[in-house]
Amino acid sequence: MPTRITIQDNQIDVGDDVNILAEYYNGTNWLILPEAEIMIGQDSFTALTDGTLTTTLNSSGVYDVYIQISGYVRSPKQRVTVGTPAEKNVGLKVKVDQDGDDGGDGDGTGPEISFEVSQIDLDFGEMAPGENGQKSIKLTNDSAVPIYVEGQVIGDDLFINNVQLNSTNWVDYYSTISVGSNQDVEVSINIPSGYTSEGVKTGDLTFWAIGTD
Repeated sequence: MPTRITIQDNQIDVGDDVNILAEYYNGTNWLILPEAEIMIGQDSFTALTDGTLTTTLNSSGVYDVYIQISGYVRSPKQRVTVGTPAEKNVGLKVKVDQDGDDGGDGDGTGPEISFEVSQIDLDFGEMAPGENGQKSIKLTNDSAVPIYVEGQVIGDDLFINNVQLNSTNWVDYYSTISVGSNQDVEVSINIPSGYTSEGVKTGDLTFWAIGTD
């Protein structure tokens, strides 16, 4: 059965409570889902018998929140932003050519989080519908603790709907990078074969990072 969550406030300060309601659809109505297993980032929580969960988030970051429980469909992910997490932006750009010419490649209470990205812009060059482009960037953890990283894409719908990180839809991408280590991330975009727009398209890829044990 389908499930969903309702979050009272998607933007909170470090140390504040997040209030969540879990529900499922019985084919006619949305009903409370007692003792639902709710994921917040990498951590699992159990709702009360009335379907509610209230918990305190003490580290800044951007957390995916969703229901994951046996016998039910996983709920769509929602995001809660806590404080001001560390972030790095990477500009995205591609020129879509409908003629198919080949244009070439295209304030937290925990420890301070610091990381670097190897490039601030990714230009996929000129691409035609049906083509796939890839670029690689490196993330380096400069923090004194391991970091948990997620990505977010904004801008033109072409990027929002078609960018993958390490062969995974950017919405589902996450990774952990140990202290002093780096990690390559393959950023790819597929221009759908039925795509009819053309010209230069732009977007932004933001990596969010929080400390983790």
